[in-house]
Amino acid sequence: MLRVFVSSTFSDLKEYRKAVRGIIRRIGAVDVAMEHLGARDEQPKELCLQLVRDGSDAFVGIYAHRYGSIPAGDTLSITELEYNEAMRSRKKCLIYIVDDECAWPPKFVDHGSAAELLHSFKNRLRQNHTYGSFTDKHELAASVAADIAREFAFLVYPLVGPGGATGRNPSSIEEWNAARVDVYRNSRNVFLAHTLRGSRRAGQEYDIALYLIPHRSNDPRYRRENLSDVVEAEFFLGERFGNKVFRVKNRGGTLGIVVSAYAPFLCTCRVRFSDGQRVILNRYIDFEMGPLIRPPTVCGFFGTVTVHGKSVAHGTVVSAWIDGAKKAECNTTIYQDSSVYILNVPGHDSLKGKDIIFKIGDNTAPQKGTYTSWANTKLDLEAT
Repeated sequence: MLRVFVSSTFSDLKEYRKAVRGIIRRIGAVDVAMEHLGARDEQPKELCLQLVRDGSDAFVGIYAHRYGSIPAGDTLSITELEYNEAMRSRKKCLIYIVDDECAWPPKFVDHGSAAELLHSFKNRLRQNHTYGSFTDKHELAASVAADIAREFAFLVYPLVGPGGATGRNPSSIEEWNAARVDVYRNSRNVFLAHTLRGSRRAGQEYDIALYLIPHRSNDPRYRRENLSDVVEAEFFLGERFGNKVFRVKNRGGTLGIVVSAYAPFLCTCRVRFSDGQRVILNRYIDFEMGPLIRPPTVCGFFGTVTVHGKSVAHGTVVSAWIDGAKKAECNTTIYQDSSVYILNVPGHDSLKGKDIIFKIGDNTAPQKGTYTSWANTKLDLEAT
């Protein structure tokens, strides 16, 4: 069963946490949260980090206008430490930040150094993740449920069969079949299909082929052999594609287009037949199966780290950036009196040849790397 750790400050987000914990349980997962801890001998910090590391499979971070309490001897709040532990233990992180325009009780808004720490933390979250925003607890809970169901579909949705989604005989099988026949009839047994591949264009995720196919049913009443009576198809993809209509003629029984995209979209297609009739077809183009056709890769770097000619302190953060987005980070360690790093940059083949910028803390190193799948390159970093 999926275990989801819920991280946030408490008093200001109590009702939001309650809504999120409730929706997590409703979809069949387990909420791992501070509300369950009660009185324990363990220090709260260590117990929280242990639950993130060993007691959960996923991490939900909810952030508003408070940074949270900082344990004695630490410089970061429990909330940020929980996030750091989730990243270190490679948990899937789902991040939600309150909308800046949302009205918020003044007593729950930090000022001074706490506000500065929170600002820095939020910027880091925004750089590291595609995050969701929220204005009320119901919107937040709905977003969490949808994101968990998408990311952990095989753990959330019930399996068809005993104990899961059980089958039943409908009261009228004719009614169900009639509904299916209506779909075939209304589309004249023509359907819109798509396939995708990793994009060869900069800034895009996938190249998508959208095309018409005949429904080759085993039932001769609904079987269509070809598209010979289709004259043309018009494809409308929406605002991201300039609100243009892409019209293609039938070329020997093939009608389709190829586009590139960085996010899912809806395709609406108007099909015109030789007898003058038109039908509207729709297809939602998602990227859920994309990782299967574009397997992940990794590119490794290692070497010494210096600033102004001196080795940096143990634990200094070294990060790798591609096209302005942070792709990976690690902490330095001391080896034979030198500060060294080992950094694996995850990606995919479409990043091949991309420049990799390295930062030592907030300082940009002049040395650059090149993304080469499965390479392990020695690169000494020095900033001034």
